[in-house]
Amino acid sequence: LANIQKLAGSLDASGAQASETEAIALIQRRFRERRFPYLLVFDNVQGETEKLVADLCGALSENVRVLITARSVQNGLTANAIELENLDLDDAAELLVRLATTPSNKPDAKSARDLARTLGCLPLALRNAGGVCKIRSFATYLKSLDERSRRSRSKDPVYITLSEALNSVERKIAESSGNAGHVRDVVGLLSYCAAERIPESLLDTCFPHSTDDTTEVLQALFEFGLIKAGNFEGGGDEKWYSIHRLNQRFIRDDVDEQGRGGEIIALLMPNLCKLLLIKDAKIEELDVKGADERRAFNTYFPHFLAALPHLDAPEFRGAEDGAPLDEVAKLVMLKLREDAKAGLNLAERGESWGALPALLGCFYEVDPFDHVLD
Repeated sequence: LANIQKLAGSLDASGAQASETEAIALIQRRFRERRFPYLLVFDNVQGETEKLVADLCGALSENVRVLITARSVQNGLTANAIELENLDLDDAAELLVRLATTPSNKPDAKSARDLARTLGCLPLALRNAGGVCKIRSFATYLKSLDERSRRSRSKDPVYITLSEALNSVERKIAESSGNAGHVRDVVGLLSYCAAERIPESLLDTCFPHSTDDTTEVLQALFEFGLIKAGNFEGGGDEKWYSIHRLNQRFIRDDVDEQGRGGEIIALLMPNLCKLLLIKDAKIEELDVKGADERRAFNTYFPHFLAALPHLDAPEFRGAEDGAPLDEVAKLVMLKLREDAKAGLNLAERGESWGALPALLGCFYEVDPFDHVLD
């Protein structure tokens, strides 16, 4: 529902506060009013989201096409099904060997087939396993995986291989006398951001006293194949990191089960807002010299939107009924008011800036512009 509301909010500011039925009707109406072609992509649809997607797609206009990825055929949808088979065993084993091969490690092809068969030839499970098998034989890994599977809360091969990979990252850092406990802090934060292009400056802002530890964790995650890395265009040495959405979801589920979701959101959201409101961010200290508001918006706002649906978690609100959320709202609203006083047009920031009051307003009983700001 949060993603449907996000889509509705991008088309009309009122959509972010709409109920399920209202949001779906608004999306359908707005697309009918527009002439341009659109492609909507719904990734990994399952469970309760099936009905939402079916209701939305049931009355879309001719200018909209929809792509849905799912592990099973979706009920209630009239669509052309394209079934993608898993990798065959030979290809899966070849992928494992390729991922695990290093100058000092020449893995065994027969053991690779045994491991690929156990993992159901699922590409992400193979990728999660391949990084660990750079330093462990397939046979040793398979034995460890069997033990972990017996005590795991989920039997999904992707979840089990992810758990084993994170455990290996912690071991590697502990062996080098690093801060192994910081691994869970970093991956927890990554799991609440948008999956693509998470800026290093965001991590450094959230963990200002542990930047060396954060760098070590990110390097280990990269070496084990759990994240990708690159540099922002025109951003000097500013790095970004990406993590697979399904791995991200499993990490977030574990974080929520441990009751740490509120703690991470309380750390993430205020710092995201500070980075969006450049004046408060001390950007120069983060080696993002020359950044302007547009660049900050493009860099950080996708992660703001990804974290936004999690603000309503009871443990995040705490005993003071929304105090952390109030701080987030204050940062954004004060900046918007400053711009209004300066005569700036909110539309100059793009539609998403204009939708911010509505997005934040869905957590208040009143219009956030009327909310008292100290």
